[in-house]
Amino acid sequence: MIALPTFLTITIYILLQVSFVTSDNSCPWTCVNDSICKQSTNLGWYCDCVHTENSGYQGVHCQTPYQDCHDGDKRNWRCLNGGFC
Repeated sequence: MIALPTFLTITIYILLQVSFVTSDNSCPWTCVNDSICKQSTNLGWYCDCVHTENSGYQGVHCQTPYQDCHDGDKRNWRCLNGGFC
């Protein structure tokens, strides 16, 4: 394995993570719930789902609502499809 200088590794990582919002109708996905269709150089097309502090949407089209739950200690879970904590 070849060791790369830190600045080069960070630069490569940033370049791989670059994505942009499309400005035309070329997106092949139907994104719902206020999600935005984006294209990434390493992921291709995807829906960027809406997330808040404790809830949001997930799924290929951002079609599944969820709520993040926790018991105040170590356990965390996600309630889906209208479920609640």
